Amino acid sequence: MEQINFLYDENGSLIGRSPLPPSSSVLLGTDPHGYSIFQQLLVGTKYTIMLTLLVATVRVFGGYVFGFVYAFYLKAKWRKVINSIADGMHFLPLTLLMYILLLPILIAYSGEWQTTLWERLFIQVFIMSVLVLPITTSLIGNEMNEAIKKEYVQNSAVMGGSLIWIVLKHINPQIGRKLWLYWAQHIVQVLQTLVHLGVLSIFVGGAINFLDSPRLSREIYELSGMISISKEVFLTKQLWLIIPPLAIFMLLIFCFQKIADGISDKQLQSGGQKKRREIKWSYITRNLAKKTTK
Repeated sequence: MEQINFLYDENGSLIGRSPLPPSSSVLLGTDPHGYSIFQQLLVGTKYTIMLTLLVATVRVFGGYVFGFVYAFYLKAKWRKVINSIADGMHFLPLTLLMYILLLPILIAYSGEWQTTLWERLFIQVFIMSVLVLPITTSLIGNEMNEAIKKEYVQNSAVMGGSLIWIVLKHINPQIGRKLWLYWAQHIVQVLQTLVHLGVLSIFVGGAINFLDSPRLSREIYELSGMISISKEVFLTKQLWLIIPPLAIFMLLIFCFQKIADGISDKQLQSGGQKKRREIKWSYITRNLAKKTTK
């Protein structure tokens, strides 16, 4: 990535030094290190989106797997314990908890890394996913419990349907759209969390704290790292340094929130159709059960 620390005019006179404000020669300006903000957005947006999608997917998939255990294998008292933990975690400052856990992993105060980049990314995804796992497990597990209570699902079990058959043919079709809704909602939550962690100087992939530099040196050019200098920006009034990454975050959050709203509206519209299909299937299974008992 090109670095521009000084800007000269046609006569060779110095007209500016980094951070440079937006101009015709430097679109969107440069950061304090002289790197183009526009180029950082082009390079870093994909990393932010990829990490966000990965964390949201792990959260929902993990919640689905443990929700399956929650719904089919756990006793009522253990379900109450998980629900109590999930309810309590709604009031915890999860961003602060993530900050405490990620700080010793993602910032190298010694000036050199003891772990690889992929190890740090794995740990970051793991921590950002596991902390929310009790909530997703309780949420998806309770959805599965509600699906199991449907009359046609119970009739299918009475008629000899296996657990895999019931899950694939009855449970998944009922909660499938809700899983997509939870996935979109978690994407919005992860994006918001990355903004908060960026303000707290926790970056995707980590950063090195060099003794001769007042700023952390990021390993990956991504959006949350571009927001870390927000305190300096507000003091110096150099707002062009954080407005572009914040605008990208706002755009991404808006887009995925609209996706979540669209899934939610579609689910409400199809609610009446599902009820009619459930009544029809219940009628069929009752008749079949009567014939088999004769």
